[in-house]
Amino acid sequence: MSTLLEQTSKTTTIKLRVKTRQRLAKHGAKDQTYDDLINDLLDKTDYGDSQ
Repeated sequence: MSTLLEQTSKTTTIKLRVKTRQRLAKHGAKDQTYDDLINDLLDKTDYGDSQ
């Protein structure tokens, strides 16, 4: 059985156009990872701005 740490440490690569990456960067903080940024944006889409 895998541990939570093993499950959360797995990563993958997605291809983005440079323009898409630039658009994402405008929504994030300097110290924020793209993973955190994308999850924040998805949370807002899934749950609205109430979070």
